[in-house]
Amino acid sequence: MRTKSISIFNSPSQNSIQDEIIWFPIGVWREVKRIVSTLQRNHTRSVRVGINCSEFTSRHGEIWYEWLMAALEKKFDLELCFDNECGRSSNKAEQRHSFSKIVTYFINTYGDQFNSIELCRNPQDKYIPLTSSTDIQSDELVNVAALAAKKGKSITLGGIQGGDFEWLMLLIQSGFLKNVDFIRLDSDGDHWSTSTSFLAETISNVLHENGLSTRVLPTLPDASSESA
Repeated sequence: MRTKSISIFNSPSQNSIQDEIIWFPIGVWREVKRIVSTLQRNHTRSVRVGINCSEFTSRHGEIWYEWLMAALEKKFDLELCFDNECGRSSNKAEQRHSFSKIVTYFINTYGDQFNSIELCRNPQDKYIPLTSSTDIQSDELVNVAALAAKKGKSITLGGIQGGDFEWLMLLIQSGFLKNVDFIRLDSDGDHWSTSTSFLAETISNVLHENGLSTRVLPTLPDASSESA
């Protein structure tokens, strides 16, 4: 699952780029320079940049994102959006590429370049049964979000679907959501909910009943350009 995105091979408008995510594939140096130039000409201030966790773990991933962050530095207000699709491995040599370590790396290395961060739950986790005794503090996303909050980042939980409802209820009960500014819904491939508006209203009501100021953001409209 990936949230709606705009391809860098198209020229996004000033309005659309504030909501959509731009995914910059590894190695397209010239295209990045072109799109950055286009955004600056359009006087775009805020850009949501997708961090493809699988690509980051590839051979040239870390080098690519080092170059990309340098190319974007001081040009825009950035929100980094992590897709959390890097997979799981019991191989210790691959554990340095876990979701939490990837996000921590970006916070520690490039933290002065962005103030906002969007974290998506791993799609595999939606199928794991939860109970009232589930230890939410052991959740990888919860731990890395807590780190981001300590670093003063504005936090959005992205890609939320009907299958995440029980998980959200545990986050509310634990008090964790007081650290979260936004919950962004994603209807793309949602097998659990037939009505995104009903899901949004239900979550908003529960947040209000628990005295939380976290806002629910609706599913983004389909992008008119290609997906990256």
